[in-house]
Amino acid sequence: MTIEVEPFVPDDRTLDCILPVEPINTWEWMKENSYTKKGIPFNYFDYPWVQGIAEAWDNPNVKRIFFMAGSRLGKTEDGLSFMHAAQDHNPDVGMIIGPDQKIVEETIGDRFWPMLEKSPKTRGLCPHVARRAKQKVKTSTFTIYGAWSGSASTLGDKDPRYIAMFEVDKYTKDKSEEADPFLLAMARGEEIPDRKLYAESTPTIEGQSRIGKHVAMATNRRFHVPCPHCGHHQELVWNEGTDRSAGGLWWDRDENGDSNPNTAARTAVYVCEECGNDIREEQRREMIRKGVWCAEGQYVDSSGELVGTPTNDGPDESFQLSRLYGPTFSFSDNARAYVESRGDSESERSFENNSRGMPWVPLVVQMKSEELAQRLCVGDWDVGTVPKPVVFVTTAVDVQLDHFVVGTFGWDRGKIGYLIQHGTVPSWNDVAMWLQTPWPHEDGHPIYSLMNLIDSKDGNRQEEVFSFCMSVNQPRSPWVWPLEGARYGNMGIKMFGKRELENRFGGSNSKNPNEISGLQCIQVNTMVTQNWLDNAMVRRLPGDPMSIMLPRQIVGDLDLFDQLLNERYNPLEGKHVRIDESTIPVDFRDVFRYARTAAEVFTNSKWERQPNERRFPAENRDQRLQRQTKLASSPKQQPATKPSSGGFVRKPNTQGRFIRRRRS
Repeated sequence: MTIEVEPFVPDDRTLDCILPVEPINTWEWMKENSYTKKGIPFNYFDYPWVQGIAEAWDNPNVKRIFFMAGSRLGKTEDGLSFMHAAQDHNPDVGMIIGPDQKIVEETIGDRFWPMLEKSPKTRGLCPHVARRAKQKVKTSTFTIYGAWSGSASTLGDKDPRYIAMFEVDKYTKDKSEEADPFLLAMARGEEIPDRKLYAESTPTIEGQSRIGKHVAMATNRRFHVPCPHCGHHQELVWNEGTDRSAGGLWWDRDENGDSNPNTAARTAVYVCEECGNDIREEQRREMIRKGVWCAEGQYVDSSGELVGTPTNDGPDESFQLSRLYGPTFSFSDNARAYVESRGDSESERSFENNSRGMPWVPLVVQMKSEELAQRLCVGDWDVGTVPKPVVFVTTAVDVQLDHFVVGTFGWDRGKIGYLIQHGTVPSWNDVAMWLQTPWPHEDGHPIYSLMNLIDSKDGNRQEEVFSFCMSVNQPRSPWVWPLEGARYGNMGIKMFGKRELENRFGGSNSKNPNEISGLQCIQVNTMVTQNWLDNAMVRRLPGDPMSIMLPRQIVGDLDLFDQLLNERYNPLEGKHVRIDESTIPVDFRDVFRYARTAAEVFTNSKWERQPNERRFPAENRDQRLQRQTKLASSPKQQPATKPSSGGFVRKPNTQGRFIRRRRS
């Protein structure tokens, strides 16, 4: 007897479970289904370079993608679109990672949720607005977690298949002993064979830029576009020389080779490096739409075909782009931006990072001590006296094994630092007396140092520093807080950070037993403060914004200037290194950096809120004459005793270091 068995025909749901997922074309998906938070369809005409990055995202052999570009070029929007397409096509666990909690919440709550809602492909997955979390995207088919640097809990214990990391060069951490949050983030989901990671950022400083490092180690692709006249493919660059025939973005210079911003904007034109013909603004977008991503080791031939193999071919793809390609930045805008940035280090750095989309190479200082002394010592005030422009004062203390190096600066609204007094003292009592000094001000009213920072990095004396700060700090000022230096690259571009000081000395706070009321530990951004000091010594003249000025009286203190010059940026190591490690310390260099940090803490980086000058209650003529007579007859504070000729101080002579005055 034969039994007939009907053949098994699996339904569509069963087939979906057993058959591999068909590959997706993310670029085509974005063109049809990607919308901005405002409901505007993805503008693929003006952002043609996204196609090559999307193809890398689809490539099963590519595990990680790094995109380094100038600001306002759609880096974040690209990453969110890649995440959106992946979750629609093959939903799984995802993670969106940013530099801080606020940015992550804005990215998820204000950008990604609206993108899901505006797209017809995912509109039905979106819950009511009131039920949408800002730190997590939870739908019926997928979950995307939000995470940020400085929060080990959000970065850990997750296994995402899709990761989008934004502004990775701005990632920071709360404590010096924590691991790099960028490395923690990249380790998420490593065990998943087909994990996809997209990391983007505007770069920061050469040697410290995370995105710059990984772009250089991967394929390092540049967008080559064809000349509309001869068809030659080339990367768009600025012509920074005086030879027009070299090609690049060009504008007219005067007879001395100097540039004017208005002239640059009016005459800007792109010159083809091959045929030398002018490429006008109206030809720019059509040229860019025909561009090709070209890796190191490759070139585009005359027929427009990509030839060769990438030098760093492998599972990592990387891309770099400048504002010369941006749809909202014309040749005129880019020429003006270049010219306006010249001559000021901060502006040059901003141009390199935001316009060129490249890491900034810091200044390498090469100067003699005598030259630096003549350059900086131009102030006419007496040592120990505060010049008239100063509106507040800060003090920094560098702690050594058997002495303390101290420096007091006055600051005006333009971030100009005026050295009031510097020297060495042997004991904590002397440090306390220094911090309590009422410094005579040229306006006739004494001024106190309200923000004071003491270095606590030396583990041998760290608890001494904490105990001293607790004993003299006042909750309502003057503040005396410990500081600690951060490792290079761990704080992004912020000059300082704050963390609660752990209470290991008894006592408690009713709200939080682990906090010490009125006391913070300040984290100093080593990278930023080192660069500030280098530029204040070399690129800025005393009196320029963010400069420093010293009194003429100390022009002969060459040990001070030896110390200021004893650290130099090393491009190979990506950080400042000491030049003479045996005989010349860098104590005063550290004090200068810490005093500047104290000023940033005091103003909370809102310098514009400081008054232009000090204000006092009105006084009659007799009171003013009496005060001025008393001030003129009072003894002047003396400059600190100069260190010995060797320059390496261990037990300083403290005679005549300063006049001690108690608070009246």
